[in-house]
Amino acid sequence: MELVVGSPHPGAGEGAKGLAVRQLKWYVSWVQTVEMNQNIKNIEDHTAALVSNDKMKS
Repeated sequence: MELVVGSPHPGAGEGAKGLAVRQLKWYVSWVQTVEMNQNIKNIEDHTAALVSNDKMKS
C-alpha cells in the first residue's frame, strides 16, 4: 500500500488519501480491539490462577 501524504496540486488525490486514511483508521481500531481482548483474557487467566492457588492453600 502506498500512502501519499503531500501533493504539489491542492486537492489532487484527495479521494485516494481519504481511502488510505479510512483503511488505516480501521486497521488501528482492529488492532486496539484485539489488544484489549487479549488484555482481558490475560487478566481473567491471572485471576483464575490466583483463585486456584488460594483453593490449594486452604
